[in-house]
Amino acid sequence: MPDHSPAPHVEPLVRAAWLIAAVAIGSVLVLGRDVLVPMAIAVIVWSLVNGLASTVIAAGRRLAADAPALPRPIAQVVAVSIVAWAGWVIVDIVVDNVGRIVDAAPGYRNALDRSLPLFAAKLGIDRPTLFEDVAAKVPLGDVVRRLASGFTDVAQTAALVLVYVVFLLLEQRRFDQKLDLLYTTPDGATAARAALADLQARIETYVRVKTATSLLTGGTSWLVLWLFGVDFAAFWALIIFLLNYIPTIGSLVGVVFPTLLTLAQFGEPATTVAVGALLGTIQILIGNVIEPPLMGSSLNLSPFVVMASLATWGTMWGVAGMFLCVPLTMILVMVLARFPTSRPLAVLLSQNGRLD
Repeated sequence: MPDHSPAPHVEPLVRAAWLIAAVAIGSVLVLGRDVLVPMAIAVIVWSLVNGLASTVIAAGRRLAADAPALPRPIAQVVAVSIVAWAGWVIVDIVVDNVGRIVDAAPGYRNALDRSLPLFAAKLGIDRPTLFEDVAAKVPLGDVVRRLASGFTDVAQTAALVLVYVVFLLLEQRRFDQKLDLLYTTPDGATAARAALADLQARIETYVRVKTATSLLTGGTSWLVLWLFGVDFAAFWALIIFLLNYIPTIGSLVGVVFPTLLTLAQFGEPATTVAVGALLGTIQILIGNVIEPPLMGSSLNLSPFVVMASLATWGTMWGVAGMFLCVPLTMILVMVLARFPTSRPLAVLLSQNGRLD
């Protein structure tokens, strides 16, 4: 069997080429974030729209088995309408609550100043000043303003993302034709078509399952907050829903802030512990028991790689990179797996080493 490894004198050049390529790609990702982030969001939304369109078609077949299947363009229009309506609901909840939370923030700060030392004393902690320092450093108003600013940034790019999504939906009908023209042999076009179909299926599965489990997490969290009478329950449930797309850290932050709010609102450690325990249990059950079987093998990433990608994409693209880190890393792994020289790296990044 012939040896396809590079000659010894060529290996340093190959390594240098890989290093230069990595630096160049990283520079483009950082410097071009204003252009690339909306495109990346558009690809994810496009996948969500395609997944919803397939769900709409399947639902139509179940409701009317004898009727002809709903044309996919009409199903895509329905899916786009659903996504647009969901975006409008999110904006409406944010606009309705942010101003009131900012106005109430000084009162919550004063309540935390009083409640945290009492909480520490009931837990038998002899250093209440530590908790006073924590209370002084909890910038609730600033956090809410930053959240509002993040939503504003997303809203500003929403129109551009929508344009990208529309063009992707229009262009996807021509993908097969372009692949046939791109490759000189039918086998090459078939292999590329299969790889793209696999990639799209994995992204659609991830987005669909993550959206469903995030809705379940946000909905059950809202029920807990509403039953305990926590202020702004709908707003915090929305934050929990959105943060659930961020691996690990998002779930933690989604539990911490509403729990702190209960301490500021009620000043009762038992209520705070109960709310925190229930919200944490919801996150653990849905994230570790319900979600993995639904996700199946589509998320073939090592847990360490997920955390590393969270830090990497978050550093390059900020909050948007944290939301997009998993699908972007999935794309990276599948691209690396397509080339013999980079396939070993894809194997290392995967969860079980199986790429086919």
